[in-house]
Amino acid sequence: MFFYEFNNLDNFINMDLRKKLTEEMNRIQNIISIYESKKETLSTILNDMIAITNYLDEKKSDNFVQAISLLKKSFEDLENIHQFSNILESTLKSIFSLCEQKNSVQNADNLSPLDNEIKANLVEYNKQDEKFQYEILDYEKNTTQALKIALPLTFSEMITDFPDNNLQNNSSKKILNDNPILLISEKEQKAFLPYHYCDIKEYYQKHKGAFSSIEDVVNKLYVLPLNRFKNSSFSRFREAFYLIRNKENGSIAKALDLGLELMFHYDLNPIVIAACRNLDELDIYLDCLQENELSDFDCFEIKFELAPKVI
Repeated sequence: MFFYEFNNLDNFINMDLRKKLTEEMNRIQNIISIYESKKETLSTILNDMIAITNYLDEKKSDNFVQAISLLKKSFEDLENIHQFSNILESTLKSIFSLCEQKNSVQNADNLSPLDNEIKANLVEYNKQDEKFQYEILDYEKNTTQALKIALPLTFSEMITDFPDNNLQNNSSKKILNDNPILLISEKEQKAFLPYHYCDIKEYYQKHKGAFSSIEDVVNKLYVLPLNRFKNSSFSRFREAFYLIRNKENGSIAKALDLGLELMFHYDLNPIVIAACRNLDELDIYLDCLQENELSDFDCFEIKFELAPKVI
C-alpha cells in the first residue's frame, strides 16, 4: 500500500513515486509466490483427505464436511488473491506508464491532467490493496480452522492397507469393443465399469509408460474392488470430486461443490458416479433417479451379479 499525505501528494509523485512503484511490484510478486506455494500445500492436504475416505467412520462425516467446506473456501480465497494481485499489478503498470508520459512532457501546462490521473490511480490502488489484505486474512483464518479439523482425521486414519491402485483383473480377454455395461459383481467383489474403446486407446497412447497394454489400462482403471465403496457417503464425495477434476478438468472448487452436494444423496450408488464418463451422464442419471424412471437411463446398462447363496 502507498502511504502518503494527500496534501503533499504532488511532492510524493515528483520525488518518491518511481521508487515506491518498484517496491510495490516486488511486494506483490513475493505475495504471489508465497500463495502459489500455499496452494500446493493445500492441494496435498485435500488429496490426503480424499485418500482416506474409504477408511473414515461414518460418524466422522460431520467433521469431514466441515473441513472440506473450509478447504473449499480456502481455495476460493486463493483464487480471489490471485485475481486481486493481477488487478494491483495492472494498476501499478498504469501508474508507471503515466510517470513515463509525465517525464516526456515538455509543456508544464500538460502536466496537471497527468498528475490528476496518477492521483486517481493511487487512490484506487489503495482501495484494491485493502480488499487484497482482507482476502489474505480470510484465507489464513479459514485454512487454520480447516487444518485443525482435517489433520486429526488424516493422521488418525493413515493406515497401511490402502487399496492397491494397480489391482488387476486376471482375465486376459482382449478389449476390442466398447463396454456398455456397469457390472457390480458381489461374486467377484469387483465393479467392472463401462468404457469407450476410443477413450481407452487414447489414454494408453498418452500414458504408455504407466501401462503395459490397452488391456492393462482397463484392468487398472475400470476394474475396481467393491471395498473401495464400502463407506457410501465418503465414496460419493470422492467419486464426484474425481469426476470433475479428472474427467471434466474442472476447478477444485467446483469438484468440492459437487462432492459435498452428492455426499449425502443416500439413494445414489457411488459406483454409478465412478462409471459415468462425464458430468452430463451423471446429470441424466440423477434426473432419472429423481423421477424414479431409471429404465430411461441409456448411457450404460447397470447389472448386478449376486454372490451364490450358502445353503
